[in-house]
Amino acid sequence: MARTPQDEETSPFDGPVDYILFDDPAPDWDRYAVIERVGEGGMGVVYRAIDRQLQRTVALKFLRSRDPAEVARFQREAKAQASLDHEHVCRVFEVGEFGGRGFLAMQFIDGESLRNLGGELDLDEKLEMLEQVARAVQSAHAVGVVHRDLKPGNIMVERRPDGRLHAYVLDFGIAHESGEPDDHAPTVPMGTPAFMAPEQIRNDGRALDHRVDVWGLGATLYAVLAEQAPFYGATRAETKEKVVNEEPLRLGLVVPGMSEDLETIVAVAMAKDPARRYPSARAFADDLHRWLRGEPIRTRRADPFYRLSTWIRTRRLAAAALTLVVVTSAAAASSALWLRYRENQRQVLVVEHQNEVEQIDQLLRRARMMPLHDTSAAEKEARRRLAQVEASLLETGPLARGPAYYALGFGHLMLREFDSAEEWLQSAVDSGFDRPEVASALGIAQAMQVFSAAGIGGAGVPGSDTLVDAAVRNLERRGPATADRDHYHRALGYFLLGRLDDALDQARASSNRVPWLYEALQLEGDILVQRSSGRVDGGDPEGAAADLRRAGEAYARALGVARSDAWLYESEATRLLLLVELHRSSDEPPQELIDRAIEAANAAGIARPRRAAPLALASRAFVLKAEVLGPMGGDPDAELAHALRLAHGAADLEPENPEIAGLYARVEARLRESRGGNTRL
Repeated sequence: MARTPQDEETSPFDGPVDYILFDDPAPDWDRYAVIERVGEGGMGVVYRAIDRQLQRTVALKFLRSRDPAEVARFQREAKAQASLDHEHVCRVFEVGEFGGRGFLAMQFIDGESLRNLGGELDLDEKLEMLEQVARAVQSAHAVGVVHRDLKPGNIMVERRPDGRLHAYVLDFGIAHESGEPDDHAPTVPMGTPAFMAPEQIRNDGRALDHRVDVWGLGATLYAVLAEQAPFYGATRAETKEKVVNEEPLRLGLVVPGMSEDLETIVAVAMAKDPARRYPSARAFADDLHRWLRGEPIRTRRADPFYRLSTWIRTRRLAAAALTLVVVTSAAAASSALWLRYRENQRQVLVVEHQNEVEQIDQLLRRARMMPLHDTSAAEKEARRRLAQVEASLLETGPLARGPAYYALGFGHLMLREFDSAEEWLQSAVDSGFDRPEVASALGIAQAMQVFSAAGIGGAGVPGSDTLVDAAVRNLERRGPATADRDHYHRALGYFLLGRLDDALDQARASSNRVPWLYEALQLEGDILVQRSSGRVDGGDPEGAAADLRRAGEAYARALGVARSDAWLYESEATRLLLLVELHRSSDEPPQELIDRAIEAANAAGIARPRRAAPLALASRAFVLKAEVLGPMGGDPDAELAHALRLAHGAADLEPENPEIAGLYARVEARLRESRGGNTRL
């Protein structure tokens, strides 16, 4: 990656960097040339690629699993989506198999999902996107295909050259024929709970028809307008229960000033009784079109008697209690209604903070997964969001204090500010918001503080027993909300306890189960680096070098996912410098290892500028380079002078850091000795 003149003026590094690693799933394919990973879903990973025969850009979706049921479902996705011919449905070009993995070649859409883009659109644009989606869904219904997983994440929005927005419906992966039983359906209904129709969740064996998609359109419209899902529970099961038995918060409570007609469109589309929904996706689209043209909508909300009867039917105990309250005391009724209003307010805030956690996570992960670049802008936006959450504490008081503390703690955790993360997450637990995902995040923050104090690895750190015990205890607090990362949490716990082989097994299990979790791959490398240190102490330099090489393979896989993660590059640079020190047991020339270490440190500085660690690593590399050049008859002074400049830059950034101060003093002494007392740069 070439640098600009401005980069040359501000960076102490020399030379360009070329350190982007990419996990090409089919490097020898003569049909498609894979360019980059662009996303992933529940079933597979999506890449941008070039069709060599037709010379066009395509999206290639590779199926992760080789399970026959998932392969069959993947084939049904291709069949369902390929049968559709509509301008707002992503086209399927080819389905097949390569290298033992199923793949789907689709139209490449250069845009963002509605989930990510929704906050940037104005009201009219949001409604236009939903109208386009509804008409695409109607075209699917016309040929008997029901999507069954409509949600903002399955809608891509592309901005055309003329500036107009164009929506596409994706992922017909669980689609099936309308009105026919799905013989291949799993026992547990598939889909995203917050956007699934009640009859889809009940999964009582009756055939699902197009009205589940009408519900999905309504739920998607709700989410886009409110910028939060219509239902939220701590677990999938809790969310499903809310979908079946509760009404979503009225849009007007979530978005003050919301049009009553838009509230009506959402309410009718999301009626619990399918018979009371819009009769078709077209009818839903037509009402959106009328609203956009300033015309009255055709549909009307259910009458009050029906709403009351539905409320009583779905909340029998609450209805009985309310009746008793009304009979015994009007004052008590008013109090109950007030408490319900306050609970509704609290639930809105809980959902808002949960959404904030997800958005910060996606924001920073997306930035780190992009090709090597400066991620400062993403971090700045994350800090702005955290400042808003912190400011909201003054406005909401105790209503949602725990969830806000969790959002703040998780945000600082993603920013790798582990001490601040621990403080906020502990506050969340102390306030009563003691959920498994909160405890697990707290355990990660505590573990990372132990590791930071010990360098790489944390076993046996003096004075850290209390923190280690607390971290292990919190990492063991697992539940449905942490299921995807259970192996990662176990790996961290074993690592803290010094059980390196067990930790390594769990880290590998985590990366196999959740390939996008690059932290697990980095942890695998860190464990191997720590184990290599033990082998050195035990007099086994060959074994240590072998562990360091395996650590490099883990880091390389991680960098194939997170190509702009500064900490990963720093870990790789550290590994290479350790390997240089063991060069007699390594198959690689020390000069080559040093140059690669400098490149890795350079990449870390590009991904996250104005940090001392990359400069200090590069300084160490140039010192080693001077040591290598000396016996070969070279002049080490130039390398030592550059090492001193880098150490000086690191000391300027972190003047209180004793390790960097010590590095600067050592380099200065080496250069003075080499030059006979003269250290002028």
